[in-house]
Amino acid sequence: MSTRRVFRQAAGFTLVEVLVVLLVLGIVSVGLYQMLITSRSSYDRQKATLEMQTNARTALEALAADFRHVSYGKDPTQPSIHFAGPDSVTFVADILPEVSGAERISYALSGSGDPDTPNPHDTILMKTVADSAGVLLFREPQSYGIRAGGLSFRYFNGMAVELASPVTHPELIGEIMIEVTAVEPRAHPRLGTYMEETLSATIYPRNLPLTPARSRPSRPQVGALVLPDCASATVPWTRPTTYTDGTPLPLSEISHYTLYVGTDPQELEVNARLARTFTAWTVGGLTGGQVYYFALTCTSTSDVESFYNLATLDLSSPLTPDLPAGAACVPNPHGPGVSLSWNAVTTFTDGSIITTPVQYAVYRDTSPGVVPGEDTRLAIVPSGTTYTDETMADCAGYYFIVTAGACGNEGVPSAELFASRPAPPLCPSALAAAAGEATGTLRVTWAPPTSRQDGTPLSPADIQGYRIHYGTLPQAYDGQVDVPASPGDYTLGGLEACTTYYLNLTCIDACAHEGELCAFNEVSAATREECAPGTPAPVAFLRAEPLADRIALTWTANSSDCDLQAYRLYYGSTAGGPYDGSGALEGASPIILASDAVVYGDSCYASLSGLALCQDYFVVVTAVDGCSPANESPLSPEAALQTPCSSCDADAGCVHYLAPGPSYGDVHLEAYATDGMPLTVTGLRPAWSGGALIEQVWAGHPLAKVWDANGSAGGDGNVGPRPSGTLLDLDDFTIPTSARRG
Repeated sequence: MSTRRVFRQAAGFTLVEVLVVLLVLGIVSVGLYQMLITSRSSYDRQKATLEMQTNARTALEALAADFRHVSYGKDPTQPSIHFAGPDSVTFVADILPEVSGAERISYALSGSGDPDTPNPHDTILMKTVADSAGVLLFREPQSYGIRAGGLSFRYFNGMAVELASPVTHPELIGEIMIEVTAVEPRAHPRLGTYMEETLSATIYPRNLPLTPARSRPSRPQVGALVLPDCASATVPWTRPTTYTDGTPLPLSEISHYTLYVGTDPQELEVNARLARTFTAWTVGGLTGGQVYYFALTCTSTSDVESFYNLATLDLSSPLTPDLPAGAACVPNPHGPGVSLSWNAVTTFTDGSIITTPVQYAVYRDTSPGVVPGEDTRLAIVPSGTTYTDETMADCAGYYFIVTAGACGNEGVPSAELFASRPAPPLCPSALAAAAGEATGTLRVTWAPPTSRQDGTPLSPADIQGYRIHYGTLPQAYDGQVDVPASPGDYTLGGLEACTTYYLNLTCIDACAHEGELCAFNEVSAATREECAPGTPAPVAFLRAEPLADRIALTWTANSSDCDLQAYRLYYGSTAGGPYDGSGALEGASPIILASDAVVYGDSCYASLSGLALCQDYFVVVTAVDGCSPANESPLSPEAALQTPCSSCDADAGCVHYLAPGPSYGDVHLEAYATDGMPLTVTGLRPAWSGGALIEQVWAGHPLAKVWDANGSAGGDGNVGPRPSGTLLDLDDFTIPTSARRG
């Protein structure tokens, strides 16, 4: 048996294919390398340009900041500028508060160059400071990377005429132009040259007498600070459009804005210099526990800086959101439970605006005084101002609060809300109270509520009972008693005799939910004593007023005898008695009047009607207690009066008024409506027979005097009593329908 081996040819790349691939890769690599070199070169050039600009700007800022103070704080006998040359300057200014007197300051380039760079033309701007006696205080670099010969000064007098340099009379200098040229520290690797950047600025020292007057830009108007987050503040402003002298300030004449920030209003630091097109800037890196101050100035192209307004941001306490106001709770219209709502919180407790997202937390407990915590938190509401709780159990009551959260801080809770399922009852109506028959008791009556607080009906079967609240001060109830469901009548006992109590009432439903306690429902009543020893105090004052159809009686109520039951009203036709009158519709003398029926506050009111006209009557009143037999007080002062003699119908024109008999020397009129319609009266011409004179006219309800012969009412003045047929100028009045006869 023979074995045969089979050889198969393996597939692969030929040498030519490999060489082609290598050639293509080489071409691509060369292209990529050239792109990388170009990008790197561009980056290096940009970096070098930025570095040169920074060096030149630093040099200009140092020179400008000190030279603006030239002549400040110096001895008036000293020259302000000691030397003003083409590439150096020496002047006097007080820039060091800790050194007495003004300092002598010099700016020039270092003659030895900068040994730290390979550029032989690279040097350093040096600042030398000596005291007023010429003693050197320090010499230090102000800016690196300045080209040798790259510092030049040009000087001008107060008329902007250039002075020859060096200036032989420096006291003539009014402005100075500074030019600084920065140079690249290393030569270009391919070209072998050094890049340069030149900046210039013109300075108008404010303390030199020949400095030309330069108008200052008006202050930029800083708006309300905005907090984009809790560690930043955005400062907005409005561009000034005028100089302080009122001339226009176009945008083209604004150089830049400077924003100063700090925690001390006297030591603010430059935060940013901003292009003239900016109108807002956000400052970051703020921390809590500080009060920050922001100041913004506008600098013109003439290098004159405006004054500033100071804006304040208080971060000395945590930024805590305000409480959610307007919290409310209503039944869920789409199902079980309740719907909570509140007003959006837009400010912190310090009044600053919240610009970060605000979320809300809802807390719930079965007892009042809900404390925010993990165990009471019901939900987090990331947005919106409503939340629906559908997890409430039947016959359970819940208390809710809502808090707002922003900047990692949770605010104070809202007002506490209560809700139950079902809702509590409304307050009962028609609440009334009066002294009971027994000592120290009050009879309380009311009408049951028919609705719950959410508007749903409340049937009598759903009322478990009532709770009477009582106390001896208004709106202060220190006692309560539960009353079973009843028709609305309960006698409250165990009270102090002769004491005024204030009472209110709540309804309790079948779930033991207590209803609303309505302040307007409060009533008061005084307890009585069945029989107090002694005689009741007499009535101190009694007034009787004759009206057209009745005698109106008023007297002071007896408030000293708590066993008072009634008043006795005596009348008759003889002064001093006997008071044995009859004929009144209320009955013959004496008339018994229950105290509860006539007392209104501190006074009592009653009437005698149906008496004969043109008759003299004499009335007295006594107080009667509840003893058996009853004790009666002495007689009140006597009230004497005469009933009206006749009446006339105003609707008939009042053509006559009869005053029969020669014994009636005066006339008193009372005007009233008889048809229930209001009647406006401005004048009256009463007429009657006989020689009687009119003295007074009364109208309205209660009665008001509208004319009097002595001028105290009406428009005629003190004319005295007038005869029949005289036109009387009344105080204009409208007789209301309530003043009609009867």
